[in-house]
Amino acid sequence: MNAVATRIKPILDQRGQDIATLAKGADVPYHRVYMWFKRENAKPDADTLRKVADWLGVTEAFLLTGNPDPGDQADIREVTEAILQLEPKERAAILAAARAMRARGPAEEK
Repeated sequence: MNAVATRIKPILDQRGQDIATLAKGADVPYHRVYMWFKRENAKPDADTLRKVADWLGVTEAFLLTGNPDPGDQADIREVTEAILQLEPKERAAILAAARAMRARGPAEEK
């Protein structure tokens, strides 16, 4: 189960719902959501993540980070939409840069 699924599961359990109900309600392919629950390394695509978050009534940021603060939601959506417009090589470069930043740790505030 990946991190997104670990945040979704308690919500579904609380509602007495399952993955099939979620997929149908969010209008996303069942297999995409199912893989989040079965594979730790499964990565959600932006569109599916947005639809699932909207249907659950949470932010995409919460599903990705566990942070319930919706303050970054607009920024995350804007970045996601911008990245989806890029060529594959450009997306790969951004992903490599983001991984390098994450590995470096948080920037020190001045």
